[in-house]
Amino acid sequence: SDVCSSDLFVGGAVAGNGLVVLAPAYADHVGVFNVSSLSVELVDISATITIDSKFIGAVTAPNGKVVFVPRNADGVGMYDANTSAFTYHDISSTVTKNGVPDSTSSFNDKFFSGCLAPDGLVVLAPYDADGIGLFNADTETFAWVDISATLSGSIKFRATTLAPNGLVVFSPRGAPRPSPDRFPSATRLRPPSMRVADTVLLSARSQRTAT
Repeated sequence: SDVCSSDLFVGGAVAGNGLVVLAPAYADHVGVFNVSSLSVELVDISATITIDSKFIGAVTAPNGKVVFVPRNADGVGMYDANTSAFTYHDISSTVTKNGVPDSTSSFNDKFFSGCLAPDGLVVLAPYDADGIGLFNADTETFAWVDISATLSGSIKFRATTLAPNGLVVFSPRGAPRPSPDRFPSATRLRPPSMRVADTVLLSARSQRTAT
């Protein structure tokens, strides 16, 4: 899309070198803002990806690179502010919606936000995807934790927050509310995001399979 379109960028993060990196949504560029010189640089990525609503949010990895959360993109984007290099890591064969891989039937609204976990992985909150995404910026690998047995359907979660105990909490968007039929009395008052975190994320390290 042209740089004059609406929703050019959605989300941003401070790279390891202090530059503010903007996640491209409709823009075909990565936005880079220098707060010292008050200057903006646009890094063209149109040779790699040009679809609309590419990414939604950005997370700074421990190595200083900025990871872009894929919304409609079929891969995770990553930007190195030191070298102005954009890399794209295809996840379409791993991510599924209703059990169907994205590579078979491409779908939008895969994830809606992300945050950095204590172990250095970037955790991606599922929106229409069947599972949680885990991206390692050092090894440039993507891992997948399927949660469809716990929670299925579309429009699951939006925001992502790291709790003091190291758990990643997802804010429910369309996830069903707790009910006596669905949750034991001991967990009845706990929101679905916490329920998923308890049953999935605590064991994510042992379950994930890098691609």
